[in-house]
This record gives sequence, structure tokens and C-alpha cells, in this order.
Amino acid sequence: MNSCRFLLQWGSVRLALVASAFLAQVVAQSGAAGCMYGPYTSCIDPAPATYLSGSWIEDDAESEWTLTANDGSPLTLGDVTGTVLVFAQVQGCPNVNYTVKASSSHYSPSAISYPQEGTTSFDWTANNPVPSGVCGNKIPTSQMEFKGAIPNKGNDTGSGTWKQADGTSGPLSIETNLVITPTGENLSVGTACGTDGFGTGVDATVLCVAQTLVDTRSYDPPDPNNNKFQGRQVYEAANGTPTDGCYQAALNAGKKYQGGPAQILGSVWNVGVNSGAGNNFGYDMLGWTTLGVDWYRGNLPPTAFPCIATVPQAMYIVNNIGGFGNQWYANHTISYTIDFPHGVRVTKDGISETSPY
Repeated sequence: MNSCRFLLQWGSVRLALVASAFLAQVVAQSGAAGCMYGPYTSCIDPAPATYLSGSWIEDDAESEWTLTANDGSPLTLGDVTGTVLVFAQVQGCPNVNYTVKASSSHYSPSAISYPQEGTTSFDWTANNPVPSGVCGNKIPTSQMEFKGAIPNKGNDTGSGTWKQADGTSGPLSIETNLVITPTGENLSVGTACGTDGFGTGVDATVLCVAQTLVDTRSYDPPDPNNNKFQGRQVYEAANGTPTDGCYQAALNAGKKYQGGPAQILGSVWNVGVNSGAGNNFGYDMLGWTTLGVDWYRGNLPPTAFPCIATVPQAMYIVNNIGGFGNQWYANHTISYTIDFPHGVRVTKDGISETSPY
């Protein structure tokens, strides 16, 4: 389950607030997903990219590789096809077009192994230059090869070596000319946590919301296998001022909940790890555990209920390319309602579920 949990030790009673939305002290939690409390730069992402479709440009802008590399076979060798445009090196000469040699062009995602960062190695070969004749005392090389690796989190840069048919070679740096950003995310009740999305035991008042990235832009490369964003990293941030009627009611009663008021903590998720492959990035686990609910019910007068906490959440995706920066892609509103003596309701946008606790 790709999520983060936060616990507060307070005297002899352990009160727990779970998920991205509600504040408490942090206790180390990572696991195979590599997910940690923010900032995102501290979160190891073991998932590699399994989708490299689009255009890749050398750092010196001499060539542009337009590739289809999205066969949807995670952690296995992937096929690559496409074309290469080598820009004219002599004024008055034409650009040269190559064909990607499919029999010797592929990519290979690393195995998911925490705490190792995921990478995707590539070996791309192009041949059949058109035109192939002399121009400006220059003859296009009959073949070129790029070898290297693409790191995850952004899936948008790579480094390695280049080699031409005559044996000349050198260092390579590439980046995409189109940073792919999701247009939003699909949310659904996380039934793996329980049939109604709530957990068991102390998590009986914690709702799991599954999250899957989507991209509806027509000009982006297609995503036939729903794995376009695997290996990317996303994180949350505050999107306005939260309100916490439960916390305020406790203050009005001369008491203070030691977990603090509800707010965004900055949780980080790795796309395609643990909670499903491809564009799924796990659960947003929302709400106080039963221990936190019990504290409020035991310290507030019955007239204070129902009390509600509301938190605005913004979601961002990580990019590696300088100048673009990390990109916003969605806003959500999360609310948590405690009733008395029973009933806890958790809402995130159109999802709203009630625990009978």
C-alpha cells in the first residue's frame, strides 16, 4: 500500500492521525513503496519507467529521436520503433532522416527493489540515412547508436554515450521535448482496505481512496497500456487554509488535541508501486484512527458534534528538466466529520463514505 502513516505518542495514550491530510508527529515509515514524509526529494522511488514514447533531443540539439516505446511490459525488455531527425550541420544542406533499427533498439526497466532508485536503460540504433549523399563535404554516418539510462521521478532526462558507424563516440545527454503532465486523477474507494474503504481495528475510521493519474490531452503520445506515468513521483501541498471545527471545539472547551489541527503534511507517492501497476499510485489514507476519534468524543461535550475538519489539497508531479519545474495537475477538498456517539464520515470530492464506528 503506497501511503504514509503518522503517529503521535502522548503520555500513556497513543493517538494516531493517518494520511496526507491530518497533522501529527512523524514516525519513520517507508516499506517497499519507498514512500516517506516530504519533501519529495527525500522519497526514494524504486519504480522504473516503462513508457518512453515521444521525442527525445540531444543536449546539443543535433538530433531528435521520435519513438514509440510503450509496449506495456513492466520490468521486461521493451521494443522501440520510430524515426530520427539529424539537423543540418552545414548551411544550405538538408536535414537527414534515419529509421530506428527495431531489431537492435530496446529499453530495459530495472527491477523494483527498495531502497534502490529505479532507472530504465536504453539502447537505440538508427540507420538508413535519407538523403545519404555528400553535402558541404559532409557524409551522413550510416548508423548511430545511443546507449544510457533514464532515471525515474520525471522520466524526462537521460545520459550515456553515442557512437557512430566509423567508431567515433562521446558522452550523451538527452531530454524530452514534451513534458507529459496528467490532466487529473481518477479517485475511487480503496476496497482493498475494506469493502467500504475503511480499515479494521484502529483504522476502522480511516478511509482509503485509490488514486490513478489520467491524461486527456489529444496532442500527447497515446497511452494504450495505461502505464504512461509509471516511475513518476507525485506529492501533495496545501491549497488554501484548512478549517478544523473539532480542534477549535476542544480549544473552546479548554482542552488541546496534541495532534494539532488538520492540515496537509506533504505526503509523497511513487506511481506504479505496490497498489497496482501503471498509472495507479496507491492510497490517500484519510482521517483520524479510532484513538483520535475516541479522544474527541471523550473530551468534547455532546453539543459539539457533529464537528468537521476541511482541508484543501493540491497535487503536483515531479519533473527533472530544468526550467519546467514540478507541475500542478489537480485540486481536491477533503473533509472529516465526527458524530456522537457513533458515525464518522470521510469525504474527498465526490467520494463520501461513513464508518458506523
